[in-house]
Amino acid sequence: MTPKMIKEAKSLGLKLDWNDQRSLKCKCLKCLNKNSLIIYPGKFGGKYKCLNCENTGDLVKFITEFKGYSLHQAITVKKKESEAYFDLQAVMYDFRPKPHPVKDRKLWNSCVQDFHEYTREEIKKHQEVYKWLKLNWGINRASVKRAGIGYNPENIWIDEWCRWGMEPILKPNGKSQKLWLPKGLVIPNFYGKNRISRIRFKNISPDEKWQYWLLPGSNMKPVLLGNRKSNNVIVVIHELDAILANQELPEEYVIGLGSVINKLSYHYSETLDSRRLIPISSEVKFAILDVPAAVESTFPTEWETLGEAFVDGLDLRKYFKIR
Repeated sequence: MTPKMIKEAKSLGLKLDWNDQRSLKCKCLKCLNKNSLIIYPGKFGGKYKCLNCENTGDLVKFITEFKGYSLHQAITVKKKESEAYFDLQAVMYDFRPKPHPVKDRKLWNSCVQDFHEYTREEIKKHQEVYKWLKLNWGINRASVKRAGIGYNPENIWIDEWCRWGMEPILKPNGKSQKLWLPKGLVIPNFYGKNRISRIRFKNISPDEKWQYWLLPGSNMKPVLLGNRKSNNVIVVIHELDAILANQELPEEYVIGLGSVINKLSYHYSETLDSRRLIPISSEVKFAILDVPAAVESTFPTEWETLGEAFVDGLDLRKYFKIR
C-alpha cells in the first residue's frame, strides 16, 4: 500500500524523487525551494522536514498546512490510514504561532527601506541581472523598475539582530544565529505608501543550491497588482510570476500569494463571488479552495512557473481567454 503522505504529496502535484533508501525529496510548498522537502514514509503516516526553511511535521500537519484541511479533518484522514494512537493536545500545540522576531517595527522598517534602496542602486550596475530576468522569467526593465526589484551583490552577515529591531533566532546550542542577507535578487512587497512588508531573496547563481530566502520579520500578505476592479483575477504563487502577469496583462487584477500555505481568505476580504478566478497551477487551487468564486482555469503541468511558460512562447492573453 502506498503511504498516505506520498499520496497526499502527489495529490498536490509534487514530483517525488528518491533521496535515499528510506526517504523521498520534492519541492517545499512553504519556501518554494526545489528538492529541499524530505518525506519519510512510515506506517504511522510519515514525517517531513524541509532542509531550507526547517518546516517539519507529521501527516496531520502536512494535510492542514498544505491542503487547507481543518485539524479535525486531518485527524480523520490519519485515523483511516492507521489505528495508531496519537496525542491530540500535542498536535494542537504544534500549531501555535511562533513569536514574531520583530521587537521594534519602526527600526525594522527603516533598515529594510535603506537596504532596499541600496539594492535598487546595485541592480543598475549589474546588467547580467536584467538579462537573467528577461531570459528566465520574461520580465523587462520597466517591470523591474515598477516592481522595485533590487540586487544584493554579496552575502551579508549581521551579528547583532537588534540593529534591525529583531529578537535573535537561537541555535539548538543556545547561541544566536547571524542574520543572513544573501547574494541574489531582492523582491519587495509594498503596502501603503511605498512601505515594505516583505523582502524575498531569489538565487540566480547556478553554483548555489538554495532558491528562495525570506527576510525574518517579513509578513506574508499577498502581492496585489493591476486593476482591482477587473472581472479577471489571476492568482499565482511566485512574486515574479505576479510581476510578469501584471506586465503582460496590466488591465487585469493579479494576486501573488507568496506561498501555497498562504490561503487567499486569510488576507483578502474583497468579494470575489462574481469574478473569474484563474489559478496558475494545482498548488494555487488548494490555496483558494475556501474562496467562493468562479474557478475556470488550471495551468498546464509541463511548466512549473508562469515565467517558464512565457519564455517558452505561451501567449498568456490567448491562453487565459482574455480579450
